[in-house]
Amino acid sequence: MKSPMPSPILSYRRLAASALCWLLLQTLVGAQVGPGARAKGVLTPPPRSPLVTIGDGVTSRGMFEGSDQMPFLAALAALPQGGSLLVGQGDYVFSAPVPITADDVSIRGSGATLHASPDVDVGIFDVQASGLSLSGLRFADAAPSSDHALLSVSGHELRIQDCAFTGGDPQGAAPKFLELVGVDPSRKQESTWITRNLFHPRSGWTCVEARDSFGLHITSNSFLPETQLGPPSSMRYGLFFHDVEFVEVRGNFFTSLGDGTVPIEAVVYVENDEVEGHHLIFADNEIHTLDTRRALHLRGAHYNVISGNSFGRMLGEDLIAIIDIEDSDSSTLADSRGTTIEGNEFHNWGLGPAIRFNGGGEHLVTSNHFTMAAWTCIQSGDIDKSSGLCIASNQLSGLGAATGMPAILLNGGRDHVVHGNTVRNFVQGAVSVLVADPLDAVVMDNFEF
Repeated sequence: MKSPMPSPILSYRRLAASALCWLLLQTLVGAQVGPGARAKGVLTPPPRSPLVTIGDGVTSRGMFEGSDQMPFLAALAALPQGGSLLVGQGDYVFSAPVPITADDVSIRGSGATLHASPDVDVGIFDVQASGLSLSGLRFADAAPSSDHALLSVSGHELRIQDCAFTGGDPQGAAPKFLELVGVDPSRKQESTWITRNLFHPRSGWTCVEARDSFGLHITSNSFLPETQLGPPSSMRYGLFFHDVEFVEVRGNFFTSLGDGTVPIEAVVYVENDEVEGHHLIFADNEIHTLDTRRALHLRGAHYNVISGNSFGRMLGEDLIAIIDIEDSDSSTLADSRGTTIEGNEFHNWGLGPAIRFNGGGEHLVTSNHFTMAAWTCIQSGDIDKSSGLCIASNQLSGLGAATGMPAILLNGGRDHVVHGNTVRNFVQGAVSVLVADPLDAVVMDNFEF
């Protein structure tokens, strides 16, 4: 008599059980030679990054007790490398800067405002670690009376995004929102990203200052008054760079700054005392409605690209130049060379040239558009201070109506070339290209109508 056929369902269950046993056996055996296996063949899961929370949305104390910056000290002490700190809604007052020494820490805010104490006048964070990420936080200082920075950074690979910085009127001081400082010229602060932040400065403030840094990216930030209906806002510098190499400033918005009393020194200031240069890329930014001495001031900077920007409505009486390029006073080796100014829009500015060269050489100005101005568009400065200037294929229209100034003024230097530029709607009797000194200059194929 034949045995009854086994049930198909039972066979499938036995097959599945056998397969499961086989997989478990292979896992245990394979673990003995697999990556990260211990001697007994047991796999260890990767460590999890802990999340520590300050604040509960109602108070600013949360799970840590204390006053002022004490919750942050306790929370950071509880975080290993790679941990995350979530700061809940509330106002946190710092009477001393909190050091951050653990690498790869993330600090995220949710409606949190971090205040520098008006009584002690200090910063908020002293970042000595690498890999720090800050996001969603608001930093504020009501009335600083010293030149401190709200954030002081000497570590590497810093990321600051979606934060807001607000400063009150300094009491005779020059404070900074963010300061990046290398240990020394041979050990630079490296790889910092500052993106999608709001900066609300007042007169005397510098938004970002970097010294002895390398690889700095400042993108998609806004520099503007906190409220359009509030008191006038200004600043000392928007971005201040000293001996900083490989800098990208792209897609930022600077507007409505300048209180009519003390003009902005420069929206972007670059100074170099070293031979290597800066290698600045300043591209796709909007700079409008400012009372400033200069938009860009480059001193001793090498091999820069200024491209695709829009400069407009700089009508203050203290304007020296929208873009001012000159040599550094600190070193004879730190002259300005190799700047390319291409594809920018300049419109509606007051006294002072749009672009002034007063040092270095081998500069190129091409494919820019200048319009609605009462002053010279492009000017070379004192004799022997500028050389090898090429001005080509620019469009200049509606110029010189108030002063009769020339569109292009070569007032010094040597070996210049002015070629293929178009001058339209120029004031009657003005000269489109004026060579003020007997220089070695080639002026040809320019068009006037």
